[in-house]
Amino acid sequence: MARKQAPALWYKHIDEFLRILGLKRSEFDPNDYLSESNTGRVILLLYVDDILIISISRQRVDALKRPLQEKQERLVFVHQRPYIKALPKKNKLSSCNGHWTPQPMVQQRRRADENTDPHDQSGHENYQSIVRSFMWMINGTRPDLAYTLSLLSRSSSALTLQHLKAASHILRYLRNIANLAI
Repeated sequence: MARKQAPALWYKHIDEFLRILGLKRSEFDPNDYLSESNTGRVILLLYVDDILIISISRQRVDALKRPLQEKQERLVFVHQRPYIKALPKKNKLSSCNGHWTPQPMVQQRRRADENTDPHDQSGHENYQSIVRSFMWMINGTRPDLAYTLSLLSRSSSALTLQHLKAASHILRYLRNIANLAI
């Protein structure tokens, strides 16, 4: 329910803020705001979370941008930086090179069968611990890992060396993107 209300709450919040700045919402389009004065007209177009400001006067544009930028500085950024930075260290990958994709471009992971050598119990527990850590991150701030995690979790009961390499790849990816936030 909260996700469905978020856009309406965002719009209500930005609408109130723009009105405080002296802009009037257009009666024809609720995403257009106008302001007129002796120094010129300003038109502000709002599309989701993007804003376009149009005016002949550069000073009017700058005067409107200042409070908007100050407002942006007060926004909350959600991240899991300490948790993400601890994961590679915990799994002895703190000095490794990072990756920029959550999974290799081409890689097929197969379940262990009679022709593959399944990993020992400690490797199995380590793998499941890594997968649980990824699940926790997906629920918080890392939805970009959802697809890759779905691939990894399919074979957590019959894992091979390929699965451990894939989990290691994600840990290396996290090393590079630890500072990203939503």
